[in-house]
Amino acid sequence: MAEKKENRVREYPEILMIFADHVAKYLIKKGFSDQKSNMIGLEVAEEIRKNLGGECVYIPKRRSLENSKRDKEIFQDFGTMSVWELQQKYELSQRRIYQIISSVKYGKQ
Repeated sequence: MAEKKENRVREYPEILMIFADHVAKYLIKKGFSDQKSNMIGLEVAEEIRKNLGGECVYIPKRRSLENSKRDKEIFQDFGTMSVWELQQKYELSQRRIYQIISSVKYGKQ
């Protein structure tokens, strides 16, 4: 049985093994045993494979997430603030403010 699991691990795509490794390292930091962490890491990788296999998945960096949140705030503030006020608050150009408002309004985010 252990040989079957070992073969499965060796045949796993590299990106899934990277995910499994990151999950395991995170769990070890949180106090889980190495064995339990590695097992859960592989289970998470398998769930990713089953649910997202064959898909092209984009994982944004932190800055992208922060900008997305900021852009939604700009759009909300646009109802109560002038573009000039938005420029001052967010330290962006007028053109960028209008681009963000258009992007959020028409769902291009």
